Amino acid sequence: MKYRSVVLVFFIVIAFICGLGVYLLSNPYKPSENASLTDHLRGGALSPELFTLPTGINEFDLLYEDGMYHLFYDDKSSTKHRSAKTIEELSSSTDDMTINGRYPTAYKDEKGVWHVWVYHPPTKTTQHFTSSNAAGPYSYRDAALLNLADWHVRKSPLDQKYYATYKDINTKMAGIARADTPYGPWTDLGPIFSELGQAPWHALEEADAAIFFHESRVYVSFAGWDGKKQRVALVELNSNTMKAASPAIALVEPIEPWQTRNSQAKIFNPVFLEQTIASEKDRIYYAHNSDPGSDTAVPSGWGYLEVGKPPQDGRNAFDAVRLDFSKNNKDIATGITPNLWGSSKINNDSLTTQESLGGIFGHLSLTKLTDFEMSIDFLPASQKIKHSQLLGRISSQQPETGPFIRLWITPDQRVQAEIRVNDKATKFVMDSNTLLPTGKRSIVTLKKKADNIELYIDDHLAASAKLSGSIEGLEEFALANMMGNQPMSEVEPSQFIGKIYKFICISSNQ
Repeated sequence: MKYRSVVLVFFIVIAFICGLGVYLLSNPYKPSENASLTDHLRGGALSPELFTLPTGINEFDLLYEDGMYHLFYDDKSSTKHRSAKTIEELSSSTDDMTINGRYPTAYKDEKGVWHVWVYHPPTKTTQHFTSSNAAGPYSYRDAALLNLADWHVRKSPLDQKYYATYKDINTKMAGIARADTPYGPWTDLGPIFSELGQAPWHALEEADAAIFFHESRVYVSFAGWDGKKQRVALVELNSNTMKAASPAIALVEPIEPWQTRNSQAKIFNPVFLEQTIASEKDRIYYAHNSDPGSDTAVPSGWGYLEVGKPPQDGRNAFDAVRLDFSKNNKDIATGITPNLWGSSKINNDSLTTQESLGGIFGHLSLTKLTDFEMSIDFLPASQKIKHSQLLGRISSQQPETGPFIRLWITPDQRVQAEIRVNDKATKFVMDSNTLLPTGKRSIVTLKKKADNIELYIDDHLAASAKLSGSIEGLEEFALANMMGNQPMSEVEPSQFIGKIYKFICISSNQ
């Protein structure tokens, strides 16, 4: 009897293992419960342009209900709807509904009622319509809060309340409203980044914010605009405060030809779609804004970013910047590739600068960087030179009056740190007495904690000082780069010549 039991258990275990193997082979990779969806999307694959529509996909919402994909989209004059069994078939399906309004979002509730919200420009309100069918006809129900456009509505599985992300048409900032039912009334919870602050790459506009809930976590996708590029981005929220829990990450930059049509480097309206089809992965769909004018309908299309395995780059939520030039000069903290300038080149393992001007510059991901630790791994050229700027600047958007930090290499191969606090008259220089080793790589580290500043060379303390004042609002960085910098106090600087391997800046406000 015992023998039969052992044999039975053995075959049950074998059957379970085989069944598990078949399941893992037949089902796509899904994020684990403890992993951030942001990292899985950072490691995901990008699609080519799926298809275009004559008036553009523009601002849209996409739902999968009852075996059909439902696309509600803005044709630059009103909201249209079409449906199909596959994403590909949406290109040839027929529009079957029109609502007088822009920037649609849609939701199907538990009773089978379809809700559509559209922005009504004459009244500056988002209007709510309902129907028993996705194709209508729709009946007007109510108008939501004033001056809040680009609504995106989803129900939270955490508290069973309804949440709507929006863009304030006056400030261009993304925010959240909440209601007990889709019929309101809605309570404005305010801007998403009101506590954390805005990074410069999304400070001018946070368009098309779209809230969604995934594995007991809350996310908002949005399009960040800095005046030059509009990027698809994602931020995780604190589920209690509904504010940004960590800095937003840019997931997609507009660099493909279809993403820059009509010289418009703008991708926008990211919508997360959690797949229920076994063969599909979760995706963020987004459109290209190729519109040369605010209400001009032009042919444009859309694509998607799907989940993948997180990249093994070691970043964390408190990285202001983490550059590793052996990894395609990718700023893996913000997700935004820095700008290469002048004579600089990216080699297989380093950023290399020549005698003529050049370097690299970009954004920090944290705007309230007060306490920090920053390190540069570099190899200077062997020849004697004037004061050269290793770290051209970490500054605010007002470098003439705001705070900055610079690192210099002196002609006798010492390191100097120049720091200016919020009071532009308060500026001091830290001089290290430690000479850089000739012909060898060095790591220079600058640490700030409260009023203490420390400068390290290869893990050895080289200089320290007390800070009189505060350093806040640092937003930009530049390596080996004199562009836009003033000479250090009565010293004519020269270009840093050599190699830079890594640059890391981490907030220690944790």
